[in-house]
Amino acid sequence: MSKKQRAADEGLSVKQKRQEAQAAEAKAKKTRRTRIICGAAVFVVLAVCALVLTSGWFFRNTTAVKINDTVWTLADYNFEYTYQYTIVKNEFDSMAADYGLDGSLPEFTALKSTPYSGEGYKTWADYMDRMTMDTLKEITVLYEKATAEGHSLTETEMITLYGELSRVDIEAGNNNMDVDTYLGAAYGKGVNKEVFDKNMTRMYLADSYAKAAKESFTYTDAELDAFYNEHADSYDYITYRSFYLSRSNYDDVMATAREFAEAVDSEADFAEMCRRYAPESSAATYENDDASLSSSRGSLMAMPYASWLIDSARKSGDVTVTETENGCYVVMFVNRDSNEYPSANVDYFMVSASLPDASLYESESAYNDATEVLLRSTENTANAIYDEWTGGKSFSAVQSAYSDSVSSSGQLAGVSRYDFDSRVTDWIYDEARQEGDTEIVVTDSHQYFVIRFVGYGDQYSRVVAKDALSIQDYQDWVKAESDNCTVTRGAFKGFTR
Repeated sequence: MSKKQRAADEGLSVKQKRQEAQAAEAKAKKTRRTRIICGAAVFVVLAVCALVLTSGWFFRNTTAVKINDTVWTLADYNFEYTYQYTIVKNEFDSMAADYGLDGSLPEFTALKSTPYSGEGYKTWADYMDRMTMDTLKEITVLYEKATAEGHSLTETEMITLYGELSRVDIEAGNNNMDVDTYLGAAYGKGVNKEVFDKNMTRMYLADSYAKAAKESFTYTDAELDAFYNEHADSYDYITYRSFYLSRSNYDDVMATAREFAEAVDSEADFAEMCRRYAPESSAATYENDDASLSSSRGSLMAMPYASWLIDSARKSGDVTVTETENGCYVVMFVNRDSNEYPSANVDYFMVSASLPDASLYESESAYNDATEVLLRSTENTANAIYDEWTGGKSFSAVQSAYSDSVSSSGQLAGVSRYDFDSRVTDWIYDEARQEGDTEIVVTDSHQYFVIRFVGYGDQYSRVVAKDALSIQDYQDWVKAESDNCTVTRGAFKGFTR
């Protein structure tokens, strides 16, 4: 090869190498650009996924569990979970306060990390999930049966439900929030007004069907009497008087309690001794002769002297002293009621006056003036209800018109002598009482009862027995139905709370 040709070839080689290098660099830039674009795309996709997975839409449109033919979304689950948590927390905290237990139910954020205090569950979150699932199964059973059988809410139930659905709008406004934001904060991700209304309606229909199911169980009088007699210690009402003497007030509290007991021969004596031995802080309370008087079902008595009261050997006028760690109780047995009297059926509205705080007023006269205005307003409301009701308006119409004014209302069957204040009970069981009688009865605690006597019902002991038997039969029935449910959990259980 000639020098000239070799030089040309070398020049071509250099040029080619330069072109190849440029091409390689361009390819590298393209690869880097592609990686950047792909990386950005992945980031966007992940961001969108994160946004979707934490959005209300995702919770409202993703299945948490399917039970039979009913689909419960993550938002539905959140609603019921929160509802059950509130019930359990209130019961738990109440028991802790009543029995002096330390601590309370953990807040939502700590449920998964807090070990369950009983057996069968690792954490409180596991326990709450089980509670929620059991409730969803029961609601599903009742809701599907109600729908299939054409069961519907009564007019009164509809009014009550409407009040619940409307209440959250007011609560949201009071918190300066729109209703969807308020419900999401209160019940969890995805819960808005539509979800709230749907679940409350399901719950009310399920409860209504459950009530009808319980009432469908029938028993003979002989069956009811036999059941009641077997459980009389639990269902009989015990009336008694009691007074507590604290060790902090007496050098020898037991000796003092015995002196008290030995001086008692009658209920009047007991009331007088309460006034004599009451510490200054409670002296005003015992000016009322009935301050020491109580009545309770045997099953509800948790006081240290309960077994003494329930003992079948008790006779009216028996007195005992029961010692505790911090003092002594003096107790008098008054009587035992076996509930062999007719129950009553009544409709009522109750308007309550909560008296103002005296400490907020500069003078006694200013406080008395404010109290008078409040009591007059409460009385006027009760009179207006009475006038409209006796004027021909239906119970449900009056209930709807005064839903924001009454403290409670209801159409009750099977009322006992112990279900209302003594003034109301005396009116109901007055010998002169006639069906349709309507009256305003005012209690010592400024409660105005606008009450109508509908009539007498079954013997109350049989009402108690039927309630107990039908509840047990209903629980057995609904458990069997719930156990037969087909349950399919969704893939996103972890996103619920």
